[in-house]
Amino acid sequence: MDADSSPSFSHQLAQFFYRTQFGGCLDQAAMLSMSLPHVLASPYFATSSGLPAAATAFGGYWMADRFLKAWSEQPFFPTNVHIASSASPAPVSGGAAPTDAILLGYTVDTGKPIWIPYNDPKIGGLTQHILGVGATGVGKTVMGFNILAQHIQQGGGILWIDGKLAFENYEMLKQLAIRCGRERDLLVINPGDPTRSNTYNPCCFGDPDEIADRYIGLIPSTETNAGADHYKQQVKTALNILIEAVQSTGRAFNSLDLAILMQSPRAMKYLDSIMQDGNPRRQLQMLMEGFRGADGNIDIKKMKDTFLGMAGRLFTFGSGRFGQVTNSYTPDVRLLDAMLSRKLVLLQLPTMNKDLSATNFAKLMMGDLRTASAHVQALPKEERPWPPTLGWFDEAGSYISTSWNRMFEQLRDAHVILAPYAQTLANFTAITDELGQMIMGNTRLKLFFELGTQESAAEVADLIGKYRGVMRSMASSGSTSESVNSLRMAPEAGIGNVSGQTFTEREEEMHLVTPDDLKKLGRGNCIATFGGASIFHLRIPQIQISEEIVEMAKALPLNRFAHEEPAGLNLFRRYDDFVDRREREANASMAEH
Repeated sequence: MDADSSPSFSHQLAQFFYRTQFGGCLDQAAMLSMSLPHVLASPYFATSSGLPAAATAFGGYWMADRFLKAWSEQPFFPTNVHIASSASPAPVSGGAAPTDAILLGYTVDTGKPIWIPYNDPKIGGLTQHILGVGATGVGKTVMGFNILAQHIQQGGGILWIDGKLAFENYEMLKQLAIRCGRERDLLVINPGDPTRSNTYNPCCFGDPDEIADRYIGLIPSTETNAGADHYKQQVKTALNILIEAVQSTGRAFNSLDLAILMQSPRAMKYLDSIMQDGNPRRQLQMLMEGFRGADGNIDIKKMKDTFLGMAGRLFTFGSGRFGQVTNSYTPDVRLLDAMLSRKLVLLQLPTMNKDLSATNFAKLMMGDLRTASAHVQALPKEERPWPPTLGWFDEAGSYISTSWNRMFEQLRDAHVILAPYAQTLANFTAITDELGQMIMGNTRLKLFFELGTQESAAEVADLIGKYRGVMRSMASSGSTSESVNSLRMAPEAGIGNVSGQTFTEREEEMHLVTPDDLKKLGRGNCIATFGGASIFHLRIPQIQISEEIVEMAKALPLNRFAHEEPAGLNLFRRYDDFVDRREREANASMAEH
């Protein structure tokens, strides 16, 4: 048969019967039921009963259903990917939406809604965290707004880290807050534009060890370098001593105060002079003794070597636009208070023009989240916030670190949902393989959008899983022959046509969703898995906001709060007394870069 020609009717019919798999026990029973009335019509059988009609009805219904099954299984939404979705984990009962659940979307194959509970005792839920993976512009943000809108409507708090600093995201969050009547709960941290930012001090809450850990998290991992790890522990100890010394004075402080202490012997002497006698003061004095040179004076080079450039990192957060947001002693955003009162906190990172500073700032925020979550976890269960706090981390690959390893295991009891989003799984495994496995193994709900590369698609397809299936194939062959014997007086001619079909089957492992399926999902579509057993092919609903709310959001002012100003360390006001001219010039140059 010519490869370019369309299949013959007989070939199409053979394909249809092969796909439909006629011939089972029920098919044979249905055919027998349809032929039974002809047998019972014989004079040898009585025909007064309704058995022939019933048998005909059964056989006709069954065979019609088998023929029409292919048409009945057409997807509810048009798609190039055909996946049978599981039942909703939180089913709709009596037409009423489930309580304590989020609508993910509608199945492409059946059009049914899929609801995921916050925390079901039997099957788990969103408190076991979310993972989102997909290329840019394929629906991740739409899905995010869909989930955020419902969570805000139900009264939940959020911490949204926006790694793209998109003005549209800020406007959309304002619109959602107004739509749900929660505009007074909105707090924004934007170190790229302090005029549109609330104040936030990353070291205003926590004990010395907790605050020191936040800053130590800014140093790259030293696990594979024993020498670097030794110096990292050294700066951690010194930072602990400084923070405990400042806290013992009862004065508020910020990143800039710590930066000045780390590079100025005069500032350390001033701190010592305002402290009361006690263990914190003795520890500070011992630290200062370690910095003394042969002449008995504090050697500033030893100080800088001890702090491994930490002063420069902290100085960045305390100067320029970052400083306008972080230098407050009475910040608008206190993360623990925001979690307990279910505030809507948005952190916008200026990653385009200040990539390193922005990602380090996000790491500080995550350290603050760990501290706040630990304090929430220590509360009685009935006092922990519910609905839980939703941590939505867009472009998480740019600021995620190894400190996240244990967060996915521990934050569930603190009623915190972690939802990192990235473009590929490699964004997580590139940090460490352990981190990637920790995230993939501890996120119960996984959302996969269209992927741009074969490698990413294959990795996600393997993660979704495989099943034992039957690979079927059908081959058709045909030939035409013609022969003429021209040497005989009466020529003989022969014409022959031969055709046939070959059917083969073999069992093999097959992807539940193939890599090609993942690469052609299209915008607004998503493959979701929940636990190890449920899979859904979803169409994502898009939030519609009225023009009235859009206009209200444009005019919505930033929520600012009046606080009583506490006594602060205020080392920057005495900066000229602590740092000589050459150091001031060096610090100014460091701040510019």
